[in-house]
Amino acid sequence: MAGRLPRRRDSQSGDFYTYDIADESIAVVRQKDGTIAAYFNVCPHRGRRLTEGCGRMGKFHCKYHGWQWSLDGKPTEIVDRHDWGDALPDEDVALQGVKVGQWGGWVFINMDPDSESLEDFLGEAKTILDPFEIEHMRYAWRKRIVMPCNWKTAQEAFMEGYHVQTTHRQLLAYQDDYTYSKAYGKHAMFGYAPTALFGLPSPRVSDQSGDIRKGFYEFNKEIWDTLQATTTQEMLAAGKRLMELPEGIDPFALYGAFAQFHAEESARSGRPFPAISGSS
Repeated sequence: MAGRLPRRRDSQSGDFYTYDIADESIAVVRQKDGTIAAYFNVCPHRGRRLTEGCGRMGKFHCKYHGWQWSLDGKPTEIVDRHDWGDALPDEDVALQGVKVGQWGGWVFINMDPDSESLEDFLGEAKTILDPFEIEHMRYAWRKRIVMPCNWKTAQEAFMEGYHVQTTHRQLLAYQDDYTYSKAYGKHAMFGYAPTALFGLPSPRVSDQSGDIRKGFYEFNKEIWDTLQATTTQEMLAAGKRLMELPEGIDPFALYGAFAQFHAEESARSGRPFPAISGSS
């Protein structure tokens, strides 16, 4: 997929977003029937761009010669069209569409008309992620950083946990950092082994002794203090409640209690969890 765009909760007919990638520009717009369409952001007459940024519009309008199109890309106004006789059929001057798919509250576009559908592309990833109701999630804060590298180089840093033992070595005081990777069709994920312990030091640095209740809380606090991401205030509140549990509790009983406490704290904050079962 060539890109993805956030969908506003209050999105209305005519809302548009101009998506620029490399030397291409795509205009994405919500149509009157609520569906989303995308077009190459170019006037078929002289090649002028039709939209910039984002906003709301009732029609596409070329500011060069005044040509206009409806939100579904059909021409509605060609100044002095009669001068061309039959030389400008609608199909030749309509906006050129781009394939669109929607999933998880996002809009995906693909400039290859012969590409597979978004559903086929997602495959098993969709089945695994759907129970988490990503479409209902909202970010708490946002930061943009310009990195002088190919975007794939930056993104790949977040696709494995192998680097933790060197790059984030301070976390070894609270967690078993050993991870695995697994393929799911065209996609893959990494995760922690079912026996991995959070709240006790990594076997790389100690014998994994200590109070797992305190270590688990301090692990989340370390993440919060340095990033204010990945963890939340509700997770910290849930972590503090772990001290109510008996010292020496089975680690996996502790993780289950933490999940319950976290769900309770999140519901109290107005951000309830989706109904995710252990088999989801």
